[in-house]
Amino acid sequence: MSHAANVQRRNSSVKTYGIYDNAVAAYIDQFWREHFRSPTVRDIARGCNISSTAVARNVIERVAQRRGDTILHDGKARGIIPRWVIHAIRKYDVETQHLTKPINPKGIQP
Repeated sequence: MSHAANVQRRNSSVKTYGIYDNAVAAYIDQFWREHFRSPTVRDIARGCNISSTAVARNVIERVAQRRGDTILHDGKARGIIPRWVIHAIRKYDVETQHLTKPINPKGIQP
């Protein structure tokens, strides 16, 4: 295969990934609104009709970088937190002053 054909092939695959960006961003936001948690890579791939989780992972990373979302690695299945979720949590904490209160997982008052 010629160099020009390789470049064209690479450029066409990048454009193909680009068509998924808006769909992935919308899917992540909608999933968070409905389920109050992050979708898995497989959820996103299925929801956006992406046949490969590797492609979905690339698109997720690109979308997260562009939007300023947080991606949790370390093998987390549900590892993308949209920036608007983080801002909402911080706003809630500041408004209700829960930021300085320790979290008590069992709900027992000290």
